[in-house]
Amino acid sequence: MSSVTAPADTRTIIVQMVGFSEPKWQLPLYLRTMEEVGLRERFLPSLGGMGDGRLWRRVPGRRWYSDQRGDTSSSREVVLLHVKQRSGSEDVAPVHAV
Repeated sequence: MSSVTAPADTRTIIVQMVGFSEPKWQLPLYLRTMEEVGLRERFLPSLGGMGDGRLWRRVPGRRWYSDQRGDTSSSREVVLLHVKQRSGSEDVAPVHAV
């Protein structure tokens, strides 16, 4: 991920859609790794009062037999927003919904 952060500055918003088979422990580990490479998670203000403040969605195009198991953790993806951590006098751009 550090190769992605090299050309980025604090105004660059990195958007990822990520699915985890066990998000309760995998998501925190993933977020810690992102911090280690210099990225800080950002949240959309409009999602502040909902759930964990992140945008989750059902995964489209799943196999029919996966749907038979119901709403499993692997049936959803999360949208993650990250910005490069500030270094020196750079300003962090606010994240606005479009």
